[in-house]
Order: sequence, then C-alpha cells, then structure tokens
Amino acid sequence: MKELWQAQTKISNIRRNIRILLSGKSGQDETEKNIINKLTKLGVVKQDAMLGDLLDLNEKHFLERRLETVVFRKGLAKSIKQSRQLIVHGFISINDRKVNKPGYIVNINEEQNITYYKKIDINKNDNQSKKYESSEKTNNNEKELNSANIINEESKVK
Repeated sequence: MKELWQAQTKISNIRRNIRILLSGKSGQDETEKNIINKLTKLGVVKQDAMLGDLLDLNEKHFLERRLETVVFRKGLAKSIKQSRQLIVHGFISINDRKVNKPGYIVNINEEQNITYYKKIDINKNDNQSKKYESSEKTNNNEKELNSANIINEESKVK
C-alpha cells in the first residue's frame, strides 16, 4: 500500500502543477517542457504528450515503471513475487550496478540494461519440484497397492 500511496502523491503533485500552468497564472513554457521531459524519461508518457493529457495519468502508469514490474515483463522472473525476491536478494543489476530496491523507478534508458547481477537459473527449482511431485505420486501409488494387497489378503483369510 505504501508504494501505491507514493504513486498517488506523485500524481497529485503533477496534477497540481499542471492545473496551475493551465490556469494561466504562470505562463512558463519552460516549466511545461520540463514536466513533459521528466515524465517522458521515466516512460510514463510519450514525447508528443500535451499538458492536458497529463491530467489523465493514474497510479498504474507509475507502478508499471517500478523495477519489480519491469523485471517480470522482461521475462527475468516468472512472477511478480519472484522478481521482487530476485531484486531484494541482489540478483538484478542495472548498468552492471546491483539494485536491491523493488520500488526503484526505471528510466527508459535504463530499461534495456537490466540483467542478472549473479548467474541464476530460475527454472532450477521447477525441476526439483517436478521430481518431488513425481516421487510423491510414486509413494501414493505404492500406498494404494499396499492397501489393495492388504484388503485382498484379508478377504482370502475370511
């Protein structure tokens, strides 16, 4: 929830600044360009966005730029939870620099440079869980056979 509140705060600050600019109280074109450029670098809006378009921003635009979401979308993790775990445990880097904060806002320029900091095979645990599942099935089958044999022996005894 804290991350959601932070995104809502950013959006409310941006909207407040935009409303001031649109009201004409401060007719600074440079401020308008700065706001649009900053949001473009973050990847929240496109370069050709107008000031009025920025009023339509919502929390999702900022939450999609967080490192844990970008790692998941790039396929470096199988789930959002796994991407968060990889980041916190130091397996993810940006520009060969380890980043361990899942809430880090990724710029457009940095997005292409997100890689593993340490070598990891995210499919390794799947093989182990499959082995466990197959051995569990085998054990269940053996138990069923044993119980069937006991029942057969009891019926022969009677």
